Amino acid sequence: MKQDAKKYPLTPRPVQPVASPISQGKIILAVVLIGVMGFMWIRVYWRHGKPAAVSAQPAASKAPQKVPAVKSAPTARLSYSPLVTVSGRHDRLARDLFSAPDTAVFPWQQAAQPIPPLESQNAVTPFEDPWDKKIRPLVERMTVDAIGTDPKGTAQAFIQDRFLVSGDTLSVQLGQQQYELKIKEIHSNAVVLEWQEHTVTLKMAEPGMSGDK
Repeated sequence: MKQDAKKYPLTPRPVQPVASPISQGKIILAVVLIGVMGFMWIRVYWRHGKPAAVSAQPAASKAPQKVPAVKSAPTARLSYSPLVTVSGRHDRLARDLFSAPDTAVFPWQQAAQPIPPLESQNAVTPFEDPWDKKIRPLVERMTVDAIGTDPKGTAQAFIQDRFLVSGDTLSVQLGQQQYELKIKEIHSNAVVLEWQEHTVTLKMAEPGMSGDK
């Protein structure tokens, strides 16, 4: 082993420098930017003069402004004039809650309204039956033109240009009101009409009652 070491002598190797984390190009760029910024500041300074903060003078150095003199108003002189005391006007409060006349301002202390008797509460306005005064006189002026039977043998009455059988309704117009009358019965020479609990009998017109002479 010693012989081999003598035959091949060891030669030192050159040490390579460690690369810097900041490259040289970035350093040059930073120096250039700083130089440009410094040049711009110097240019602004010489063009516009000193900064405004340096050239500004304190407000105290300005000439004092003249304040107009304020004229003092003349002193007012007050005099006492006694008022006439009116009984009931100046010797009591406008709204004295502790006095009997003024306690009625509260709703629960106001006088209760008298309750009407039970008979008057349940009183119902009487219904005016229009049958005797309105419907019956109008129906009695109507006439039965004919009475017969249909092919099935059902009795029919011809009233107001209509053929009616038992159970049909006949409308009667009275002003703005309309009443429905029911055909209750049909006889050989008369028809019984019904409205609610009222009935009226219409007789068939006789040949000699046409009115022509």
